[in-house]
Amino acid sequence: PARHILPKVTNPTGNLGNRILSSLPIQDYDRIASHLERIDLGSMEVLYDAQQPLEYVYFPESAIVSLLSVVTDGKAMETAMVGSEGMVGLPVFHGVAMPNERALVQTDGSAMRMRASAFVAAVEGCGDLQRLVHRFAEARTTLTSQSSACDRTHSVVQRCARWLLLTHDRAQSDEFGVTHQFLSQMLGVRRSSVTVAAESLRTAGAIEYTRGRVRVIDRERLEALSCECYPLIRAAYDRLLAAEKRPGATSDDAVEAGEMTKPVALLRGDLPTTAAINAFSAEVRALTTRASAMEKQPASTAESEQLRQFAADMAVLAARLQTAEEEIRAQVEALEELRYALELRHQERRQLMDGLPDALLETDRNGTICELNRAAEALLGRPRHYLLGKPFIAVVDEPDRYAIRRMLNDLDGDAVPGRWSGRVMKRDG
Repeated sequence: PARHILPKVTNPTGNLGNRILSSLPIQDYDRIASHLERIDLGSMEVLYDAQQPLEYVYFPESAIVSLLSVVTDGKAMETAMVGSEGMVGLPVFHGVAMPNERALVQTDGSAMRMRASAFVAAVEGCGDLQRLVHRFAEARTTLTSQSSACDRTHSVVQRCARWLLLTHDRAQSDEFGVTHQFLSQMLGVRRSSVTVAAESLRTAGAIEYTRGRVRVIDRERLEALSCECYPLIRAAYDRLLAAEKRPGATSDDAVEAGEMTKPVALLRGDLPTTAAINAFSAEVRALTTRASAMEKQPASTAESEQLRQFAADMAVLAARLQTAEEEIRAQVEALEELRYALELRHQERRQLMDGLPDALLETDRNGTICELNRAAEALLGRPRHYLLGKPFIAVVDEPDRYAIRRMLNDLDGDAVPGRWSGRVMKRDG
């Protein structure tokens, strides 16, 4: 889609919608204002591609951009998303002219654009801009690494909920555009899996969706259906970005805004999960830093009373934190022991299977290969790591596929477990 370039912004009070730019002191913003232009970004527009020269950096306002890792077969999977909290084009900040990622507009909207060469010069001459971008880069690293771990360990429903929450954080309203096909590409799963996950979230009352549109109707329920990765990511962004002050602000503004009372909500409810503990610890550290800064400044009577209340709250929070950490540590140790025992049993079972002379292959109810032995590898002519996760029908000759489909249909019609085992015999006997 063609871009519509709007007039350049030369006044920092001119409704800047990007957090990094709006956090710059006025004098620093004035230095770069002539290099900025506000543009409209169209949905599915590629801002830059992997291994291509990066000409511009972007500071999204209402637009949301997905950053994709591209593999050799041309497929791409999302590693991060950026909205008004950050910038697109971090490789330039790190001195890389040709990125290893693709930047794709997920949600259309406006952004501020700047030539990469002008951005490099601005960073070298502006310590505040350098600091702000560096903090955003740290937050994005957390998003990328946590998303990678989430993709390996959590269900499609949880990952879908996490993705929708991250998008909702950056969207301008409760409703935003996303198709099942696009979401399946971002998560690296089949479209049918996303369809099932979206229906689960809708049935649970967390979202509504029509063709190409999603509306979040119960955010708390959506968070409950997500995994611990979302609060970890959110805590990192809050810790690294929420502390940024507007130009001319002081530490007293935090008290006036009521920010010091935020953790009191954590005093209520059951013991937190591991994810909540990490977010909670980050909140405690941030508040302790704010308290130290406030103690160095003269305080009014109201501020002194608030500090005393804050100290009392902190003592209770610290006690809850210690108790929760001890209980969760014990639970994690027990889970690790179970995981280790399960892995041993799995390896023993695989060794037994590999010792069998006949080919043995297991699929789930949908016919996806879950396990096979060496004889099956030899029979099918493909290595185990290639076959695992593939539909069995796809690796057998066409004449055999009808029999496989019929077997799956027969199994699906009976009350049988979600997996079945069957021997794969050579065609000559």
